[in-house]
Amino acid sequence: MEEKKDNINKASGENEITMEDVVQTMDGSFPKLKRSVVVEGVVKKIGENGIFIDFGYKTEGFIPQSELLEKSESYEIGKKLKALILSLGKDSEEQIIRISEKRVKLNEIWKEVERAFRTEEKYVKGIVEKRIKGGYNVLIDGYLPAFLPTSHKGTPKIKSLRKGKELEFKLLEVNRRKRSIVVSRRLYLEEKEKKEKEEFFTNLKNGEILVGKVKNKTSFGAFIDIGPVDGLLHVSEISWDERKNDLSAIKKGEKIKVMVKAFDPETERVSLSIKRLTPDPWESVDERYSAGIIVDGTITKIVPFGVLVALEDGVEGLLRTSEIFWGRANKKKIKSVFQPGMTVKVEILSVNKKEKKIALSLKRVKGDPWENILSKYEIGNTYDGIVTTVLPYGALIELEDGVEGLAHISEMSWKHIADPSEVVKKGEKVSVKVLGINKENKRMFLSLKRLTEDPWKKIVQEVKIGSILECKVVKVIEAGCFVSIGNGVEGFIHVSQLSPEKAKNANEVVKEGNILKAKVKRLEYDPEKDIRKMNLSVVDYLKDKESEDYAEFLGKKNTNITLADKLRLNEEK
Repeated sequence: MEEKKDNINKASGENEITMEDVVQTMDGSFPKLKRSVVVEGVVKKIGENGIFIDFGYKTEGFIPQSELLEKSESYEIGKKLKALILSLGKDSEEQIIRISEKRVKLNEIWKEVERAFRTEEKYVKGIVEKRIKGGYNVLIDGYLPAFLPTSHKGTPKIKSLRKGKELEFKLLEVNRRKRSIVVSRRLYLEEKEKKEKEEFFTNLKNGEILVGKVKNKTSFGAFIDIGPVDGLLHVSEISWDERKNDLSAIKKGEKIKVMVKAFDPETERVSLSIKRLTPDPWESVDERYSAGIIVDGTITKIVPFGVLVALEDGVEGLLRTSEIFWGRANKKKIKSVFQPGMTVKVEILSVNKKEKKIALSLKRVKGDPWENILSKYEIGNTYDGIVTTVLPYGALIELEDGVEGLAHISEMSWKHIADPSEVVKKGEKVSVKVLGINKENKRMFLSLKRLTEDPWKKIVQEVKIGSILECKVVKVIEAGCFVSIGNGVEGFIHVSQLSPEKAKNANEVVKEGNILKAKVKRLEYDPEKDIRKMNLSVVDYLKDKESEDYAEFLGKKNTNITLADKLRLNEEK
């Protein structure tokens, strides 16, 4: 007979007694059973408090519920299992062998734990059983108790662990003799994350297309969850068209397709883009736009130096202020005419693909208004315009965009004015008469005063040299004063003609508002040569008045007067 196998095992579970061993010992030479020996058998009977196992011995083994892996009612008759002998005792006259299924399982788990602890990763799976003082009780593989310190429960974001949840842990300490196992969820997560990031960046490439989940939105962009790291989708990378660079279309929690623009493994930063999923429209811009063509565009923004016009999504051109109007232009005028969203026709002036610049012109689409100026404006006709600029010598008046004329100060009023602002204000609407047009130099000469009848025409019919006029001082200068004759006609009195007394400054003799009587000394009127002059004299008026009074006195008041009386009167005077 062959040598019998050794059926006596240690509690480690390395030595077992199988059914084959039992058959080989049917001759009665079966070795004596011992505690901690593992036996193999089948379920014979199921009781309320446990199950009975037939492992070929004359007495069945009993596994109490506390030593079963499952509830006793879940077992079936004939099911094979392994169990460890706990005790050999007697119940009345029958021998009872108490065995444990759980201890065998625990021995197997211990072996696996010790094996895992010897590896580099030291990872095991366990179920969170309950919260205890200082941490949690974790059952490795659902059975072997281990301690999880609170400081190792996970990342700072994890407040607590859910009971009954199976998780992976890293073994920190394993001591079978002391039946002590300490695990860490935090280190497992940190190492797993580090490994995933290393693998992620090793395989990542610029231009790679990924699908990520919108995690968070900020004023400057959105953070996208693309796996082990979050990538930044800057607001400028949403669309080639700056008008559509708006985060409102992106919803938190939704999945979107993005392209990797750039990344840095050291800083763990990834820049993402949506717009780069489609070609840059500037790459082929010269195929669609060239100098001289007229296209439709949409005004996007008014800037200090002009207007930005979108020709298509992502392609914008600049309409400089100088290319908007043929005439004068400023930001206020531009804003009064244009608003974002308006459609305009523009001419392409130049295309710079490299610098992504397109120069546009609006005024060239309209055409230069001076080209047909003579067909629109006739000398002698009256037109309406807007005062654009008030100068010391006159006012510039715009009749239409690009057509501006000068009303000289001498053509603003029939009377004398020192400053054009006395007649017109900037922005004021006025009517003017065209006096002349210079097409070559783009100049037009205008008049405000000629819209009314020339008052001098009537004056020269009523007033002659020698006429005595009552007039009002309207302005005083050192050399004399200007006086109003009436109806917009003014004359001038030299300082030497203001008083018999010699004065060097007219301000010493008269003031504005004084009423004077003066004699017309000079009167010139030639409308063809634009000559209108009247000089008066208070001194001559006084001399004439004195002579008249003296003659009246001599001739009418005293016919018997003597030469001595005349001399005395002269002395008194």
